[in-house]
Amino acid sequence: MEFWWIQALGFIAFIISVCSYQFKSQKTMYGIRIFNDNIWAIHYYLLDAPIAALSLFISLIRAFLSIFVWPQYKAYFIIVGLVLICGLTFYKTTGIWHEYLPLFSAIIFSLAVYYHDQYKLNRILMFLGATTWLIIGFFNHSYPDMISSSVNMVSIAIAYCRHMKPVTPIKPHN
Repeated sequence: MEFWWIQALGFIAFIISVCSYQFKSQKTMYGIRIFNDNIWAIHYYLLDAPIAALSLFISLIRAFLSIFVWPQYKAYFIIVGLVLICGLTFYKTTGIWHEYLPLFSAIIFSLAVYYHDQYKLNRILMFLGATTWLIIGFFNHSYPDMISSSVNMVSIAIAYCRHMKPVTPIKPHN
């Protein structure tokens, strides 16, 4: 597939990703992100970045099972997902340091999934995960992911400030 079509696919994922963080409901946000991670996985596969692609695919399965199917077993899914990503990473890497970043991202986002019901900690972890993917995008020539990760970091920060702002009651004018 031509390079620019692969980048276009990434921009579709980028648009969906930015929108996902604006939902206050954690389940809605994660549902959109799970769908979106499918697109990112295909994008990275087409960029010949198999570790990133497979890490995304394993992570989306982990998130789906942990949040929507069997939340009571989320710790098990997180551990299994991390073991799979760790094994894949060490099996597929060629020794270049940035090939290990999907593993670090998986650890960060696994913690975010585990703490999906703790808004503050969850969004901080998601911010750190987006930072990791910014670097992954740079080394794999994913222009959409570099832009997406940067915008997502800003979007997460804005949503965090907006959602954490105390609600003040509106006083009627007398």
